[in-house]
Amino acid sequence: AGRRRPTIPIPGRTTATITTKADNMEDIGWEIISVSTNKTKNNACICGESSCGQSSRWFAAMNDARGCKLVMPAIGGTNNPERKQFKIERCCHHLGLGKSNAAEYASIDNRKEANKAAQTRNNKSNLTKQRVKVIAAHHFHPAVVQELVVSGVIQFKDYLDEAFVKKARLLETGQYTAADMFKEKIDGKKVYTPVPSYKRALDDYKHAATHFQLMDVIKGCRDSIYGHSFKKRNEDDVAMPVDKMPRRSM
Repeated sequence: AGRRRPTIPIPGRTTATITTKADNMEDIGWEIISVSTNKTKNNACICGESSCGQSSRWFAAMNDARGCKLVMPAIGGTNNPERKQFKIERCCHHLGLGKSNAAEYASIDNRKEANKAAQTRNNKSNLTKQRVKVIAAHHFHPAVVQELVVSGVIQFKDYLDEAFVKKARLLETGQYTAADMFKEKIDGKKVYTPVPSYKRALDDYKHAATHFQLMDVIKGCRDSIYGHSFKKRNEDDVAMPVDKMPRRSM
């Protein structure tokens, strides 16, 4: 049988904060970014790369936010359509999908419109009621992923403040450009749309996984001493025979 993946939880980031790690671009992605289970985990990323799904599953095995999928904005509605269009176009640009094909990679939610049409014509609407398109979180810079996670849940924000983009050095390192900034200010601030510009997710996974596995080994060492595992039973430490111990993978 193949090696069993560690499944123990380890401490991770659960709030959207930028720490001093954001100033060290070499290891910011090596930390676990804790997150709850994402409901769109089975949807394929719009990037179309065969290796993308495997990378998502690897991160998901560590309960890392980079194993999640973000739902692409839905077109056809009246709520900030220009902002959503810009967001989709910039995502497509960074993934090399082409700006002209942006509509192909957008989600669709016409359920209310379809229901109205069905009631009016007394038949089924020809509208596409719903289509969910997603993008893998590991395509985004780790500092951005941290910013998108709030209380253990990752959300595809419409924009990032200019102050955050500068603090995380996203412009300085070429991850973001002026083309990713909205033309209009929001709440009097210059803002950028989150874009999938990161290319080092696999390297980050290797480092994060090493740390994850090391924590599992440390726990195993604490629980096992020379072939015995000690369980706390009331106030007494009771030794468990080796043949009764659960198998562990080191």
